[in-house]
Amino acid sequence: GFSMAWILCEIAKRPDIQDELAAELAAHGKDSPLLVRVIKEGMRLRPVAAMGSIRQNAEHVTTPEGHVIPAGSECIMPLYLLCREDWIEDPETFRPERWEDGAKQRADLERQIFPFSLGARNCVGQRLAMSTMRSVLSHVLLRFKFGVHSEPVEDFFLTLKPEGARLTVTARGRATATAARMPRTQTVSAN
Repeated sequence: GFSMAWILCEIAKRPDIQDELAAELAAHGKDSPLLVRVIKEGMRLRPVAAMGSIRQNAEHVTTPEGHVIPAGSECIMPLYLLCREDWIEDPETFRPERWEDGAKQRADLERQIFPFSLGARNCVGQRLAMSTMRSVLSHVLLRFKFGVHSEPVEDFFLTLKPEGARLTVTARGRATATAARMPRTQTVSAN
C-alpha cells in the first residue's frame, strides 16, 4: 500500500507521465511497459523497506577498496541509501525512463536495486505485490488524474510512509476534483 501511495505522489507531479501512461494502459492494460517502469522507479526512489535487511556473510567479502568483511559478520544494506548513490544520474528525481530498454544505467539498476531483497530470504510476497500494484494502479490511473495538494513528508519507523500527503483527484474526462488523503500514520507508544 505505501509503495502505491508513494508512486501516486510522484506521478501526481508529472501530468506528462500520467497522460502517456493512461494512453498506454488503454492499449496494453496492466501489462503496460511504462507502468512497470513507473513502479520500479517508485520503489527505487521510495523503498518501503528502507533499512533493507540484516544478513550474515557466509564467506569473507573483499570490498573494491581492499577492506575485508569477515565471514560470519552481520551486515545491513540500507536500501534508501543504496538507491541514492552517486553513480545513479540525478538520484533524487523520479525518472521512469531510466528503466527503459537500452537506457544507459538500466543494467546497473537491475543488478543493484532490489527492493524485495535477494537470495533465499527475499520477500516471499514480491510476485503478489507486483501483480497487485500493476492491477490497482492500472485501474486507478486509467480512470483518474492526480495532482499534488500538499507534499508528503517521509515518515520512517519500520516502513517508509508518505505522511500528510494530499492529492487532488480528477476523473478523466470530467472537470471536477476532490481531495484524497493518504493513510495517516498512527503513533504507537512503547509503554
